[in-house]
Amino acid sequence: MRSIIIQPTSRCMFSCPGCYNVRTRDIDIFSDLISFIRRDSEGNELLVVLNFANVSYAKYKMGVPKMGKYKIAFTSDSKSYGGTGLMTTKTTATKEEKCDGFDNSVILKLAPLSFSVYTYEAYTEAELTEMERIKKEREAAILEAKRKREALAKEKARIKASLREELERKIREAEAAIEAGSEFSKKEAAPKKKSLKNTLKGIKKR
Repeated sequence: MRSIIIQPTSRCMFSCPGCYNVRTRDIDIFSDLISFIRRDSEGNELLVVLNFANVSYAKYKMGVPKMGKYKIAFTSDSKSYGGTGLMTTKTTATKEEKCDGFDNSVILKLAPLSFSVYTYEAYTEAELTEMERIKKEREAAILEAKRKREALAKEKARIKASLREELERKIREAEAAIEAGSEFSKKEAAPKKKSLKNTLKGIKKR
């Protein structure tokens, strides 16, 4: 059976100038998980994630302070330490999605009862340029889809109004025929008028 023993830690570990403070939202009591970031004097950062639950998370989303890439530098889940070996060295990129009070977030695969450390690497200029291009294309596609939806809604409204006007005209003609016609034409026009009115009601409900 694997176990992790946590000894009392001095407040300095989380409040010294070389690291971010652990904020309340970095402690997920529902998932038994703690995460924080350490930074050295040169600005290099490490993301530390501790999963105290005996369950794995295939896609755990957490907020991070900066956009960039995270790669596992160490994990207790390695088979060398008796772990499951589920954790990989694959680089995980952040997304511009708000989470835990940050503007950026990252999706991580977490093994049960694991302690993992991720190195941080900022995006290159080329990567940022490509990301901006993709973002603009996505925004343009969203605007185009919205324009098409609005155009379709207007066309539907136009067709509906045209049908309503045509039915109302035919109803008036049927009413006129009933008033001016013979008994035989009245018998023919009355059912037609009723049918037209029912159709008109159906159009108005849509």
